[in-house]
Amino acid sequence: MGHYRNQRDFTLDSIKQAKIERQKIEDFYYELKNTDYKNNNNIIKYNYIEEFKNAMDKDLNSPAALAVVDTLINNKASINNGNKKDILDFIENTFNKVFAIINTEKKDYDIPKEIQGLAEERWQAKNRGDYNKADSIREKIDEMGYIIEDAKDKYTIKLK
Repeated sequence: MGHYRNQRDFTLDSIKQAKIERQKIEDFYYELKNTDYKNNNNIIKYNYIEEFKNAMDKDLNSPAALAVVDTLINNKASINNGNKKDILDFIENTFNKVFAIINTEKKDYDIPKEIQGLAEERWQAKNRGDYNKADSIREKIDEMGYIIEDAKDKYTIKLK
């Protein structure tokens, strides 16, 4: 996203990149919302609310405002249960009021039961070491319009 005073060229690549960035922000929001952070020691020393407002006050500098959220995402190791509520409040009531790009009403049950069942079957096959079956199920899930992201001891299902 560029500054509104600068002329921009419309390209399919720029639309694709914007979609990726929007998804990254939405993923961060839902990860934050659904994670119980064990760490209560680290504190974000970055004044993200002030930086966001300063960027928007500087002639609607939306790239700088989006960079504030990118900084939060890159520093998510510093998030804890103490500051989680404040960050969620910022995303829902400040950031999203300006950009309106995060669906804050999304529910877990949006993912069809069939996809959830396949994902669980794939996870179990992977844990058994049956990687051919796990890959086959992943491809089937992909063909159905979903992707699986693996973490250390869990997986996430996302709409493509």
